[in-house]
Amino acid sequence: MRAVIGLPVSETGSPTEGLRVRDEYTAHPLISTVFAPQSPDMSDAAFARVATLADELDAGIMIDLHASAEDIARCVAAHGMRPIERLWRLGLLTPGLNAVYMTHATQADIELAQRTGIAVSLGVASSLKVGQQLPPVAALAASAIRLGVGNGGGPCSSQNLWSEMKLFALTAGCGAWDALALATRGSAAVLGLEADVGTLEPGKWADICCVDMRGPAVQPLSDPVTQLVFCGERDIVSDVWVAGRQLLADRELTRLDWASVAARAYVWAARIAEAESHA
Repeated sequence: MRAVIGLPVSETGSPTEGLRVRDEYTAHPLISTVFAPQSPDMSDAAFARVATLADELDAGIMIDLHASAEDIARCVAAHGMRPIERLWRLGLLTPGLNAVYMTHATQADIELAQRTGIAVSLGVASSLKVGQQLPPVAALAASAIRLGVGNGGGPCSSQNLWSEMKLFALTAGCGAWDALALATRGSAAVLGLEADVGTLEPGKWADICCVDMRGPAVQPLSDPVTQLVFCGERDIVSDVWVAGRQLLADRELTRLDWASVAARAYVWAARIAEAESHA
């Protein structure tokens, strides 16, 4: 698979292990890394360390920002300013920062994001679940901010980008082509991968998703892109290639033992639950 791995940064923990992982995968063609502060409530000193590391290593930063009204209220109470303004004053608002959610962004927040060149990853469905409201999708889409789309985590997340594309198109009032561009070219740019993936053109990796448009959900076929975005679902994906290697062939995984992966996931879930119960 191709992946951008967020290296956790905590208030008191050492970044040594994360830096080891980053060094191990620096030259890997499919794996890239960014720093991922675990909480917008970290101290100024902790954020300063993140900014210094990111600057020295020319690394990106990914952080949940303005995901909930509670996050904003705590920041205003503790620091007298909204989270995005605090990060700006700490020197973290650079083109290398990817702000996830921005559910409760105001027009002033959007203008600050635009001036500083940060990217924004939207998770419209996740925002409804976490922040209990829609993000200002239309205002963000109308700005010059780099926008991508993704899913939030958690056991109830569908991990369904088709749903996110549809929700974006409906809430932004844009067409199918714009929504498709957001999920492909835009999302690659947000992750800092636009030079390698996101579009099909000479010199880029062959990351290709093939869809089967013969099913009842998208028939009769008259406007392929519109029907792909608004009528399609992930079950129409028939084949997938990453860097030219076929990972899905006629809906069957070719290089992944799913039963083994699922078993490992259950083991890790049990370990995490046990650790949380003793925290």
